[in-house]
Amino acid sequence: SGGSLIVSGTSTGNLTYNVGINDTNWHLISSPVVGEQYNDDNTTLDWVSVNNIATGTNSNLGIGTYNNGTPDTNTGGSDTETGHWRYFQAGGVASTFNSGTGYQMKRSSGTNYGFTGTYKTDDLLKTINQDVNNWNLVGNPYPSYLLVSEIIGDNATNLTDSHTFIYVWNNNKIGGAGYETLAGSDYILPGQAFLVNAKNSTTNNFTITEARQKGYQTGT
Repeated sequence: SGGSLIVSGTSTGNLTYNVGINDTNWHLISSPVVGEQYNDDNTTLDWVSVNNIATGTNSNLGIGTYNNGTPDTNTGGSDTETGHWRYFQAGGVASTFNSGTGYQMKRSSGTNYGFTGTYKTDDLLKTINQDVNNWNLVGNPYPSYLLVSEIIGDNATNLTDSHTFIYVWNNNKIGGAGYETLAGSDYILPGQAFLVNAKNSTTNNFTITEARQKGYQTGT
């Protein structure tokens, strides 16, 4: 957990990367491998059980994606208002963690989120868009570190002029948990997701090139 793996050339077979988090708070997480699925089929081996994913209101589980379109509102019955978040449902059909997509996660206990899959050996090309708001939750697709200044520099023309930052969730922020900006010499960790603000909705307008990967960084 916290290590960095960079493959120069080809890669075969699976690897397991553990994203180490020692609390039961919400975190923004991104799969550092390709092909891992999250499922809840009531077995001891399903991803929800193995990773002790928390249960929420009604059938909501502690795995959520961010949708910047029309917010979900409480329409009565078993439905509950979740705003721009869309939560995985208990007993839901297995879904694959999308490479470069961020997820909001919360668990009831444990020390690691475990991801098993193949190593991503190409660049990430992702579309960030404008809708009800311009925020998009993306993530580090590699089991290695990324220098924030390089990621911002590569994508600056497609980020809102007033928001050319990486926004991360910090549970230890002074004054209480909340979002904070990263820039300059900061690093995005393996398994870390973050928000960016889209200037347009052009196809593949957010990129992270494989060559931007960095080795293990201290003090991040």
